[in-house]
Amino acid sequence: MARKFAAVLAVFWASCALALDRPAVLLAAKVDYLKQAAAARTEYLTALDAEIARLESDGNPDRAAELRTHRGEWLLGDITAEDFRQFEKDALGPEHLQSIDAYIAAYAGCRSTLEAAFQTVIDDAKFIRLNEEAAEFELELNSFRDGSYIPTPVEVIRPRPYEVRRIATEPSLAMPAAAAKLPDELFVEFREQGFVISGTKRTDTATIDGKTRSHFGKGVVFILKQEGTKKLHGYFMIGALDDDGAYSFFTANKTKLTPILSLDDLELDTVYEWTIDAVRDEFRVEVRQNGEVIKSTRAFGGTGAVCGLFATLKHVDTESRLVVAVE
Repeated sequence: MARKFAAVLAVFWASCALALDRPAVLLAAKVDYLKQAAAARTEYLTALDAEIARLESDGNPDRAAELRTHRGEWLLGDITAEDFRQFEKDALGPEHLQSIDAYIAAYAGCRSTLEAAFQTVIDDAKFIRLNEEAAEFELELNSFRDGSYIPTPVEVIRPRPYEVRRIATEPSLAMPAAAAKLPDELFVEFREQGFVISGTKRTDTATIDGKTRSHFGKGVVFILKQEGTKKLHGYFMIGALDDDGAYSFFTANKTKLTPILSLDDLELDTVYEWTIDAVRDEFRVEVRQNGEVIKSTRAFGGTGAVCGLFATLKHVDTESRLVVAVE
């Protein structure tokens, strides 16, 4: 009787384990979180753009420029909506305050919904005594709550919107992230709204194709959809400037790297706006500051070509940091 009961119990636990596909449930919740968060951002940015346009038409370009800078800082993660509201509440009109409050509430709702999904899979795993699995979900939930983890498009959306490349500017190579031919220098951290390329150079030199080379780093290329818009827009900020470092837009075709627009002469800790427009067989790149174009270029973008940004360093113990937001 005891054996029969144990067998029945085992079947019961197995059926429970199959009842809920916990990874799939959580993945779907993360995708939904990104969609809801993007919708909340879009609504706030629309209201912010309307306010900027109103200020410009009312003859207040300085205040419009301040809000345009805030737009970039916010997307880059340099300031939160809550902090901006606190700092600027006396200078903001009621409609602008209302749009900020609406965003804060909507984003809090997105987070609460994802937390509830985490709790569902945690409770389900605990119910069927998968305690180690439940502990992993709890660790991820706690990281989400304290801000050290946020779902990103690279993690949950397919096809991925970005790809990482190892970069060498001597010779001009852009290779897959796992390619052992080039040193693994700098790190790429993906965020909800973009990515950060940063780090300290560790490798002095490396032999590539029989020659000693030293200028290495990382790049991120944008994967444009086959259908629909071919234009990307966002912001960037340079957080470290070493004399031997380099920041640039680039194109890559297979492993061939072509730097197309250097950013080395730009200012530290300054918000810049960028666009990449894929038109027929070329990429058109622009960099703006306070709404004015300060740099632009056109580059060949034929079959197989991709466009992105890179950061590289030449000497050991020098630092690089490039923060990029994609709208």
